[in-house]
Amino acid sequence: MLPDDAGEHAALEGSFTILGFPEPADPDVVFLGTVTGRVYVEKPEDIERYTAVFDHVRATALGPKESISIIKRKTNELR
Repeated sequence: MLPDDAGEHAALEGSFTILGFPEPADPDVVFLGTVTGRVYVEKPEDIERYTAVFDHVRATALGPKESISIIKRKTNELR
């Protein structure tokens, strides 16, 4: 979970999943689910870009305890 003050970031463009494989012959792939279907991104330079975005979001994200606390608070507000 990102804090409110995180502001805009590259991951706001949409969700993605980086698929990593243990075999060197099977390079990483980025999966994008779109309105019109599925896209698999395979170019190494694109994979690097998505990895950088993921690393930035992960570094900005709140820790598990803080995230759980916010989720609980928001859940209680909905009741």
